[in-house]
Amino acid sequence: DHDFRRMAARDIRLLRILHFSPYARAGYQGSAGHTSLDLANRPERLRRQMDAIVALAHRHRIAIVLTLHDWLGLGLSDEELKAQADWDRFWSARYRGKTWVLFDVQNEPDVDVPDRPEIRSLWNRWLKDRYGTDDALVAAWQKHPPEARLGDLAFGKPTGSWDDARAADIKRFEAEILNRWVEANVAGIKAGNPHALALVGYLPSMAPADKLLGTRFTDISNMHY
Repeated sequence: DHDFRRMAARDIRLLRILHFSPYARAGYQGSAGHTSLDLANRPERLRRQMDAIVALAHRHRIAIVLTLHDWLGLGLSDEELKAQADWDRFWSARYRGKTWVLFDVQNEPDVDVPDRPEIRSLWNRWLKDRYGTDDALVAAWQKHPPEARLGDLAFGKPTGSWDDARAADIKRFEAEILNRWVEANVAGIKAGNPHALALVGYLPSMAPADKLLGTRFTDISNMHY
C-alpha cells in the first residue's frame, strides 16, 4: 500500500510483476526449476497475496501487468501447452471484471525448437504446405540440400549465409512455433476473461523471438529497449 501510494504520487501508473510461475512448483520457495506441468499447483499464499496486490493497486489507480510465465520453453507438447493455457485461464478468470489487470504471457521468450516427435511433425507438415514436393524443396534448398525426404527431415540449425533459403525457412518456422505458443496462451487468457488484454514482453533483438511476426494473437505490443 505504501509503495502504491508513492507510485501514484509520482504518476507512475503501471507495475509489471515478473517471476510469478516459479511459485507454482514448490509453494512459496519459488523454485526456478519448474515445468509447465507444475502449473496445476496454485498455492493459497500466492493466490491471497496476488488478490491483495490487485485490490491495493485499484485503490491507488495503478495498472498491474501480470507476467504469467518465466523460464519456460516454447517448443512444447500439446499437454504442456494445455497446462499453460489452464494456468492463464485460472488467473484471468480470478480477476475478471478488474480492468486494471493485464496479462503478459512471458517475459522475453527465447524460441526453442526441440527435436521431439510433435515438433518434427509440425516442421515437416509446414515444409509440405510450403513446397508440396521433394523436388520443389530440393530446388529451393540448393545451397544446403535436405538430407531426407519430406516427412523425415530433422530441424537443424541455420547458417549465417544471406542466400541460404533453408536458413530462412528455419527462422520462418521458429516464428510459427512462437505463434503456436502465443496463440495457446492467449486462448487460455481469453477463456478466463474474453475482455482481458494479452501481450508478450519481447527482447530488443530479433534473434531470440520475432517480435514483429509474434504479435499475431496479442492485443498490445510490448517491445523492450
